[in-house]
Amino acid sequence: MRKVSLNSILSVIFLTFFFCSTSPSFATEIPSIDAVSPEILTIERAIELVKAADPELSIARLNAENDELNMRLANMEYRLIDADSIETLALAEQKYIPKAQSDLNARVSKLYKEMVPGTLRAKAIISYYDLLDAYNEKEWKKQRCQRIDELAVIAKEMARGHENTRTKEEDTMLVETRLASTQVEWLEAERRWAEAKIKQNETFGVEAKKDWLFSSEQDAATENPPITFEAAVASLATDTSTRVQKKGDIQVAQLRVNLISKYSILSTDPGKIARNNLEKANIEICECQSKC
Repeated sequence: MRKVSLNSILSVIFLTFFFCSTSPSFATEIPSIDAVSPEILTIERAIELVKAADPELSIARLNAENDELNMRLANMEYRLIDADSIETLALAEQKYIPKAQSDLNARVSKLYKEMVPGTLRAKAIISYYDLLDAYNEKEWKKQRCQRIDELAVIAKEMARGHENTRTKEEDTMLVETRLASTQVEWLEAERRWAEAKIKQNETFGVEAKKDWLFSSEQDAATENPPITFEAAVASLATDTSTRVQKKGDIQVAQLRVNLISKYSILSTDPGKIARNNLEKANIEICECQSKC
């Protein structure tokens, strides 16, 4: 049996460690989270959780890398065909269309990759404020119910010494009715808080029953919050990559029309299809601009 030297073993271990440590990784480190104990939620914590839970950034990075590689391959094919040697529409399309399309795909995917972090931040801020609103409403209704309960106790004690029995009964009934109404409002606020937690905890990637607290001082302590609620909503409504895609589709469609016009005849069926696609691309950009 042949013996393996210690140096060979160490070399294999070193190379394995080297390649594993230098290989690219797009996974986001998952922040530590206690699924049982309540935790004070801040804007920064919400952003951290959403970025770790949402795979969109990793997917966008991979798509951008693939489109960049496809663009390089298309550029290599583009250089293989000499422009002066083109005499047919098929050869012209083989040279120009893949390059134009791959350039567009790479540009759009790169832009989208750059947009995703901001979109995730906005998503986290909206989730934070949704929870904060539900929490504040729950706490306010709880405190209101407790105050009315205290008033009810006082009213009953005062009514015991009241000589007018009818007045005593009316006052007691009025207080009890008001207390019952505030208890219902409190229970409704608790229900909305529970629903908000389930919905937003899914966004955060944590257990549905995970409970959150909000510090009364955290808003005052944050002089420059990462993003306001209004800005978060506005950033989600801005779809720049879609507009760039639509504009690029027009350019590719126009290029196809130009190639058919130069190397063939636009009145042919392929020419009619190319012009229809160009018209459709123009319609879609107008619709996108009205919505975005």
